[in-house]
Amino acid sequence: MPRIANQQQLLDFTADGHNQLFTIATLLLGANGGGLSLVLTVLKEYATTPQLRGVGVVFILFGLGLIASILFYASVFMIRATVRNALMSHEDPNDAPSKGFLVKLNVFSLLASVGSFIAAILIVIWKGATL
Repeated sequence: MPRIANQQQLLDFTADGHNQLFTIATLLLGANGGGLSLVLTVLKEYATTPQLRGVGVVFILFGLGLIASILFYASVFMIRATVRNALMSHEDPNDAPSKGFLVKLNVFSLLASVGSFIAAILIVIWKGATL
């Protein structure tokens, strides 16, 4: 088995990329969690304020976005672990058997999290414009 000559450079390079992905995942967690907590706060006034009808859709979107952002964070964590283990073992990370699954989970969860967040914001804007 050939050894990777520039192992430390590859570890540093991948660490920078994964740190950026962890930052994005943390921001998505905070945004969707904050939106969900805001909707929960609004639900206290739901029974007495007729303008708040239809907030359930926003609640569902922020909830799904939070779940998707948790999956995105977990996928970034698993990808980082897979890549580091492969590089430490002088193997190609692209040969990992879990690569296809982790890439699909990462992309799907990122798109679902961002998509539901944007959809919830658009619904809030639309509801606010009709008040």
